[in-house]
Amino acid sequence: MRKSSLSKHLLFTLLLSFSFLTHAGTTYSHVFIFGDSLSDTGNLGSVIGGIPAPYYKNRISNGPIAVDLLTEKMGLNANASLYLLGLNAGDNYSVAGAKASSVDPIDLDAQILAFQSNHGFTAPADALYVIFIGGNDVRAALYEPDDVIAKAIIQTAMDKVKNAVNILNQMGARSFLMINVPDIGSIPETRLVATATGNPALIKRATKFTKRYNKKLHKLTEKIEHKDNIEITEFDLRKLFASVFENATVTGFTNTTDACFSSMTFTFHPDCNYGLNADQFVFFDEIHPTKRVHAIFGEAFYKALNNEDDE
Repeated sequence: MRKSSLSKHLLFTLLLSFSFLTHAGTTYSHVFIFGDSLSDTGNLGSVIGGIPAPYYKNRISNGPIAVDLLTEKMGLNANASLYLLGLNAGDNYSVAGAKASSVDPIDLDAQILAFQSNHGFTAPADALYVIFIGGNDVRAALYEPDDVIAKAIIQTAMDKVKNAVNILNQMGARSFLMINVPDIGSIPETRLVATATGNPALIKRATKFTKRYNKKLHKLTEKIEHKDNIEITEFDLRKLFASVFENATVTGFTNTTDACFSSMTFTFHPDCNYGLNADQFVFFDEIHPTKRVHAIFGEAFYKALNNEDDE
């Protein structure tokens, strides 16, 4: 197993970079992606008539997202599979709104089942399998008032992630990129709900459940790594996202708390100037980062996969 451990120097370098390094090749034949809105490139849009502007090409951001940029560097793509339409059009099974803990047609179980169906229950050994889910499970736990049930949501999500990896591995998958959850306590949605309900403790609760999910994911990864026929790159997105906030002044992010665009009112923040200043914002809407932040993520994923951790 290869574990990513990005140094502080590399984190800072990534934050200063607006664009990718020159294109580099890869030995992966495909990049299959399972996740939610942070990695959906069109599956949700395919069944709701498209994600409207100012969102970009059915992405939940204002431009290309991290998996677009990661796969582009590999000479591949992150095209949506369109499995919700019964198609096999691409390698990305992520759907905005998906959870690991639920069993709806957009959730992790369904994504894995669709992959099995599309690929004859055989997973190419020379492909990369990206598991990039959990944020919606943390949000579900956050808004569940009963702590016992909330913790059960996190545990169920983890059991489903474990099951997904095991199924893919049994089908032939060997290489995985496991990405954890950025701090849900830091997104504008959590702050807005905390303010609206007069419950400032909600922010700490969100951070607590984020840490709980990520700790369990790390333990799961450590357990899986002992298999002889599997290689996992574990990526700490929570750490990288925290670095975005910590270095915001130096790297030109002038707003780390508000959404550039409100998905609730369909209006822009005055400082975002109808999207023209989106690169100065960490968040494009109440939950999702801007394309500039996604570019930082995508570059970091690529470096982690290639052991470019500068240590």
